[in-house]
Amino acid sequence: MIKKTASNTIDKLINQVFSRKKSEIIKYSSMNQAENCMKEAFDLWMFMNRFRNCDLKKYFDEEIHQAIMSLNKKKHIHKIYKKKNYNLAYIITNIVDTGSASVPHRFMLKNSLAKKFNIKQHVLVTNLRNRNDEKETEGYNYLVNEIKPNNFNHLESNLTWLNKGNLIESWIKKNKIDFVLASPCPATIYAMAGNPAPIQGILSQDCYCFTLGPGAFDLTFYVTNDQVFKYKYDNFEKYNRTKLLYLPLHDKKYVDQAKPLSLVSLNIKKGSIVSASSNMWKSFFGDDINFLNLLKELILENKNYHHIFVGTIRGYDTLKVFLNKNPKLKNNIHFIGEVKNIYKLLKSIDFWVNSFPTSGGTDIEAAFVSKPTIEFIHNRNLTLHPTEFLASNECIVHNFNEMKCLIKRFIEDKKYRIDLGKYLCSRVSREYNKERIIIDRIYGSFIELFNNKHKIKKELNFRESFNSSITYEKFISFYNYEIITKVHKIKIDFLMQLINKYPNKPFAWIKIMELSLQKFDYVLFSDLLKKMPEELVNDNRIKILINFYELLSMTKKVNLKILSKGIDFFINDKSTLNDVSKYNKLKKILTLINNPKKYSKNLLKREISDLLPLFYNY
Repeated sequence: MIKKTASNTIDKLINQVFSRKKSEIIKYSSMNQAENCMKEAFDLWMFMNRFRNCDLKKYFDEEIHQAIMSLNKKKHIHKIYKKKNYNLAYIITNIVDTGSASVPHRFMLKNSLAKKFNIKQHVLVTNLRNRNDEKETEGYNYLVNEIKPNNFNHLESNLTWLNKGNLIESWIKKNKIDFVLASPCPATIYAMAGNPAPIQGILSQDCYCFTLGPGAFDLTFYVTNDQVFKYKYDNFEKYNRTKLLYLPLHDKKYVDQAKPLSLVSLNIKKGSIVSASSNMWKSFFGDDINFLNLLKELILENKNYHHIFVGTIRGYDTLKVFLNKNPKLKNNIHFIGEVKNIYKLLKSIDFWVNSFPTSGGTDIEAAFVSKPTIEFIHNRNLTLHPTEFLASNECIVHNFNEMKCLIKRFIEDKKYRIDLGKYLCSRVSREYNKERIIIDRIYGSFIELFNNKHKIKKELNFRESFNSSITYEKFISFYNYEIITKVHKIKIDFLMQLINKYPNKPFAWIKIMELSLQKFDYVLFSDLLKKMPEELVNDNRIKILINFYELLSMTKKVNLKILSKGIDFFINDKSTLNDVSKYNKLKKILTLINNPKKYSKNLLKREISDLLPLFYNY
């Protein structure tokens, strides 16, 4: 109870700050103070980002997008016509090295290959972190020397938000960009609100935490299926304009060129079994050292087992304190800092531990070089990578005991470890092939929408339709389990309410028609026919019931041939009926109406009443 109360209290405090900051954004937007509005939006974004692995379940806010977009009063108009060549602009906030956040490594093809598909790639870096040293990064070198975009621009540091937004917008117009794929920030959203390109898309990578941009423009590109469920839009068309990219793997050449790190320099002897994980901060999340204690148990049992931590120094003090308390482990647990090309490390180790206790996308990178992974599942939001990406039941554990057992097996069973790694490699090589995903999902989506924009047709609101279907199925189930036991009037009232709320769905009509026939209530049946939508009259089930009504009520001359044909429709398709007895009874009625000598109203009344209910009786 204490834990629950504490959790509720901190969540409430965070939400209070969120609401206060959001109201400031809305206020400045209404006053048309663009700089202050974007500054506050950035501040709120960074505040929420500080809780990126804290399971806040607050992912984005359309009102904030709209507040920023309403500041840009320019609305460029584009003439849409069929083209053979297209300009695609990638607008990224910063250049980072490999990992799920690196847009060039994940979501850009080498320009020579892009040109084969009539795409010229342009890149603009908005410099969100206000850095002037990005030329020194591996990510910059990869972008310039390997991707080789047609056009590459990097905004200078310390620009105002409004200045930056206007520069982005003018750059898009100047380069005659057809498609924009942007990692969002306040300035980018402001710039794209002016509609400087015919088709504009947002790349939404922050599946764990609050982010800006999803649903704001023509297309939204997700990296996880989970985002389909997390992001709730007001406008249903935005659901239809979402595309899943997942995390495309790196170019094969990039992986092949990565030389394994030397483990000897870490005093790891040849023949040792080595695992690794990234982001120490994730491993010691909330001052938790359970993972370190587990490593301690394993190392004391297996002296030749080593674990390597890579990434930033965040959390390093926790590791140092732990090793000072456990000096026997100092030679077996290592921290080596940031690794610019993660494949150098992955090629050197025996298996990967996927950023326990919050997962990451490196599980598929490890598999790409035939190394298996330990995936700990405990929270749908924080450990979604095991189910979204690698999705191997041989790699998944659910508690510390299972985790220890699987690590021990990887340490002791070399054949199993190697065979599993090879299998995982074959899977991810196909499923996360970079070239296929980018050509099909990015290029293909942009070109298709561009070519169809001048003849946009009304899109089906599938989500609303399906939600309605789920609700209606609940009513069907509730009726057949609960209401069916009630008195006749309650049944009729329940079904009439359904008919009024869902006039075009057949269940309630059919059930109330059956009830009226069972009670020989021809007035009720006649009233139903007057109200029934024309599209339902052609339902063969309803045709049968109408024929029964006419036969029993004698309100009009019955065409026995038509009635026979209707009954015969169901007899010839036994699967339509619920059980064999219904099939036989219906067949008996068919025999009766085809033999006038056996025909009598009372006999038919008995047989039809005994037959009903005929449909949905399950």
